[in-house]
Formats: sequence, structure tokens, C-alpha cells
Amino acid sequence: MGKYSMKSVAENIRAKDSRLEVLLIIFLILASFLPRVLDLGTFLTADEKTWIVRSYEFIRAFKDVRFNDMLQTTHPGVTTMWVSGAAITAKMFFAQIPFTSNGLIHFVKVAQFPIAFLNALAIPLIYLLLKKITGRTIAFLAAILIALDPYIIGYSRVIHVDALLGSILTIAVLSTILYARSLDRRLLVISAVSSALALLTKVPAVFIFPFFPVALFVMNTRQFFTRAFLVQQSRNALIWLLAIIIIILVVWPVLLWVPNPGGNILVLRRDVTTAATTPHNMNEEYSIEPLHYPAALLIRSNPVAFVGVIAGCVGLLISAVRKKLPREIFLVAVYLFGFVIMMTLGAKKGDRYIMPAFFALDILAAYGIVWLTQLLTSPSPSFVRRGNATLPLTKGESEGVSRGAVICFSLCIVYLLGVVVSYHPYEVSYSSPLFPDNLSQELGWGEGLEQVGAWLNKNYPNETTASWYPEELDVYTNGPVAHINAHLQNQVRFVVLYRNMFGREPSHYANDFIDEYYKKMEPVFVVKVHGKEFAWVYEKPSFPNNIGELTPQTIVTQEVVVNHAELAGVDILPATRGGQVDTGIYRLEIANTLVGAPLFSQEIPVAGVIDSQWYSVKFPDSLGISVGNHVFVRIRALNATSPYPSIRFARAVSRSTPVYISRNGDVRDAEPKPGSLGVRLTYHAIDGTIATETQTKLLR
Repeated sequence: MGKYSMKSVAENIRAKDSRLEVLLIIFLILASFLPRVLDLGTFLTADEKTWIVRSYEFIRAFKDVRFNDMLQTTHPGVTTMWVSGAAITAKMFFAQIPFTSNGLIHFVKVAQFPIAFLNALAIPLIYLLLKKITGRTIAFLAAILIALDPYIIGYSRVIHVDALLGSILTIAVLSTILYARSLDRRLLVISAVSSALALLTKVPAVFIFPFFPVALFVMNTRQFFTRAFLVQQSRNALIWLLAIIIIILVVWPVLLWVPNPGGNILVLRRDVTTAATTPHNMNEEYSIEPLHYPAALLIRSNPVAFVGVIAGCVGLLISAVRKKLPREIFLVAVYLFGFVIMMTLGAKKGDRYIMPAFFALDILAAYGIVWLTQLLTSPSPSFVRRGNATLPLTKGESEGVSRGAVICFSLCIVYLLGVVVSYHPYEVSYSSPLFPDNLSQELGWGEGLEQVGAWLNKNYPNETTASWYPEELDVYTNGPVAHINAHLQNQVRFVVLYRNMFGREPSHYANDFIDEYYKKMEPVFVVKVHGKEFAWVYEKPSFPNNIGELTPQTIVTQEVVVNHAELAGVDILPATRGGQVDTGIYRLEIANTLVGAPLFSQEIPVAGVIDSQWYSVKFPDSLGISVGNHVFVRIRALNATSPYPSIRFARAVSRSTPVYISRNGDVRDAEPKPGSLGVRLTYHAIDGTIATETQTKLLR
């Protein structure tokens, strides 16, 4: 053979193949870990605070041997609480930081890390299992599609159960397929362990129970109904089931090592039944909504997976017609569509609830892309010249990966890398460019609120804010944060609307805030995530103080600029000590100079106003005030007795024009005072209503 012997050539081939495998594994690890662990703690999603507290309480209950209190939730979320709770406990010990709700910022990143780490670690495991099922090409491409799937990445970074369910249940499904094909009990053990962990993560993992016999049937069709096979596999299935039960009881002692385990089981059954039959809005009736999850798959899947899964389904159909159906890939399709159908039957729906389906989608897409490239490109030869010898291809080479296929795979990977980089760290907000979301309620889970917090801290660090997501914003801001329902309180200066308020049913109270702020006012700050508006901050003039008692000699004046056409009137914000002050009258005067004669006046009985609620006064059409004019709103109290009425006031300056106060009854002696009086102009709006000066979207 000349220079090369057959043995040395074969060894060289194996060495190259091993180096390639190592490079692929390294690349896969980097692609899995980097987008999941970088920039953790950037924001807090809507449910994460609850899961952080649950995780802390879960571990504390275990340490105190209060096993009954390890029933923190019936998701059950046990895997999440074990790993995040352990991380929180370690942080408390090493950093000497006590766990408090006010100090949550110290635990966000450390609690997210173990979830991100486990989800990243699952991907190389999925690759190794898939490699045994499909060979290296499809396995590697599928693992990369999962690793760089922006939607999966997003949920892999948060303290929750859905991505972890997707990772572990996929391992359970793949190990079950491998067991069904080989009937190797070692794989049965892997299937049992992963199935138990999936069930401990979230109840929908019960999908594995019907999937197990289906996999056995599909992979062993000819012998499935033989007596010997049924007897043997029934025994193995029983071992598998017992192993699952034992693992669950050991990992979650709440089901056995407590005084009343039956009671806890009843609680689990009750909550699972409620979750399956009750929608998020409990006022709605049960409905299947068959299009919800198909729409979620379209909106949340990336274009690579979308095209690939179509090709995969076509490839499966053609293979079935040719009676060459790849049964393992068919079972992946069963996993995808079966899980979606199962979740569709439940009343409570959310895009993330079908997270395992996105893992299956990427695997099926990888099969489709490989099938399509093999169809469109020239197949690799069966033999290749090596030195002076003509030798058969190695296993990796013989999988039909042509140069065109390599280019196609590379383009897919580069595209997904670009998407991930452009979204990071907000991958949880991903939606397909092929199917615009149009302010869907499903989009937005708290991401971007940390930008609101940074803006408030920089510009208004002590002001009170009312937010749709108060707890998530509160972690990242220094000032007080209330729920958006408190938006009318005097101390509230800013109101924060969030993206997922949109798209809800018409009767939902979120629409009231959309009508009041989004449709009428211009925001002072807008948060964008990947070019999409996610949060809107509106400044609502707040008047937490009062100007002082309006004694008989006190006159207060607010200078105001008329910024819009068609002035309609003025609103004042009285202060009557919760209604205790009810004598006398407010005299309101409008002038065009500080000391000028009034153009308009009106007397308002103190008993006729409500404390800290706007009172509206309408102007006559002939008042003759134009855009750009300054008007002076004078207010005094007549015939009042102590305690005297007052007007709400803010020490913070919200206008460019001053407040004047006279204490001797003569406006010529009035002195300017920093701050803003509880006064606002009103205008005739473009929709025929009366709008305040802050509702600029309605004004000319």
C-alpha cells in the first residue's frame, strides 16, 4: 500500500473523528451555557419573586425537619425549589446576608443561576441521547437548535418550572425511545430517573406515562402483542413505575414522611383538577380554545425551526408512503403533537406551558433540515481515497453531510446566533418575525422594568410610582412602588403601564388604565425591548401636601401657560381634612396678570367638594384666552372658620410657572413659592369630550 498501512490510516481516521467530536461538544457547551448564564439578574419576571420565596421556605422547612411545609405549591416545582433554595441558602451563609423581601435584589442572580446551569447542562445530554438515536448530524443540529432557540433560552434563565420541565421531559422521552428500541435496562433506569424528576418539576410530565407504551409499540410493532414480550415488558414497566415512585418519595418527603400524607395527596389532586378545569380568569367558563397553542407555536418558534419542522413533517410523510418511516423521529413527532393536544384539553393556557413542545419542535426541525439538504444536494460517496488506499467512510462521514449541507447548517447557526445576540438578555420576549404579535397579552413578563427603575433612580429617586407589576419594579427602584390600582392617590407621581396589559378580554380592568393613560397621555419614558415598546411611564401630577390653611387674608395663585386650543375650564384639588372642613366657600378667579382684574370668577361651597378629588369649573366661551397666554388662577376661602379649607400642593416643581401666596389679602404683596398648586386646565378634546392638560393625545 506504499506509504500508508490500512491500520495507520484507520487510526488516523478515528483520531480525526474523535477530535471533531470534541470540537462539536465544546461548541455545543459554549452555545448552551453562554446565552443562559451571562447577564443573569438583569430583570425579575412576574412569578420569580414567588418562586424565590418558595425556594427559601422549602429549604428552611427541610432543615427544620418540617416536611409538611415542603408542600409550597402543587406545580409541584420541587426540582426548582431544591436547586434555587440551596443557592439562596449558600448565598446567605457565605455573604452573611439575611433573606428579606426588601433585600430580594441580593438573591435574584444567585437563584437564577442553578436553573440556567441545569437547563444548559441538559443540552449536551440531549445530544448524547439523540446521537444514539439519529446519528451525529441530526443530533448535533437538533442540540444546536435547542441551545440557540431564543424562546427556550429566555425561559431557561428564570426561576420557574417550564424550561426545566422541557429539558428533563425531553431527556425522559429520548431515553424511553432508546429503551423501547434496545430494551436495555440501563436505559430504563435513565428513563425512570428523568421521568421522576420531570414529574417533580411540573404535573404535565404525566405525558410520559402514555408515551412509554406508545414507544414500546412503535419500536416493536411485530412482537408487541406476543405473550412473551407483553409479560417481560409489563414487568419492566412495573419496575420503571416503582422506581419513579420511590424517587419522588425520597426527593419530596411531603408525600410520605409526614403525619397525614393522604391529606397532602388530596390537596395535590384538588389543585391539579382546578388547574385543568379553571381558566386564568376564573369568571370565564371552561373552553378548549383549540387554536391557542398552534398559534403559540407559530409566534414563538424561530424561522429556522418553522421551516425545518415543515420539512420534517413532509419528510416523515414521504418516508411513510415509501414504508421507510424513521420510527424514532416519528415518536419525536408524537411527543410534539401529543403534548400540545394534552395541554389543549386544559382550561388554563399560556405559551410557556407547552415549553417541552419547543424542544421536540427543534429536534423534528433538525431532522427536516437534514432531510431537505440531502434531497437538494449531492449525497456523499460511499468510499473515499486516503493516501494510496480507497477506504469506506467513517460513521460520521457516511451520514450524508455534503458541502452544501454544511453551508446550510452554518447559515442556520449564524442566523440564530444573531437573533440571540440581538435579544440578549431579553430572549424571554422573543416572537417570530414571520408572525407579528401585535401587542399580545402573552408578550411581556416583567422584562424591561429594570430600565424603568434605572430611569426613576436617576431622575426621581424618591417619588412614588404605581405600576402594573409593582413587586418586579420595586426590586430595581429606590422610591416607593404601589400597585397600579393606587394611581389616584395624591402621593403617586408616576404610573407604569406594561405590555401584557394589552390583548386581554374587554371586561378586564387593565383596559381602564389603557383608556386613561395610553390612549390619552404622552409617556415621559418608554422602554423598548428589541425595538418593541414594553413599558410606558406616565407622569401624573401628584400633590401629597396642602398649601396651608386658607385663612381670610390668604390668597394663593397658580400661574399657568395655555398650551392648547379651545380652553374649556379649570380643575382644582381641594383639601378639607377628609371632609371635616365644611364651612365657607372657595372663591376662584381667573386673571391674565398676577394683579389684574378677574376675567372670570366662581364661588364653590366647601361643603360641595370632596377632599382630594378634582372639582371641575367650566369657562364661558367668550373668555378670550388664546394659546400661549398665561392665566393666573387665584383661590381664597370666604366665610370659613377654623379649621380652614386648603388646596393640595406639591413641593416638587412640575410647572415652569410659579405659585404666589399673599398672607395679607392683597395680591400685590404676593410672593413666589417653589412648588405646584393642585390646579390644572381643561380643554375641548378632539373626540368631543373634556380633557385635562396632561391628556395631550386628545388635544389640538
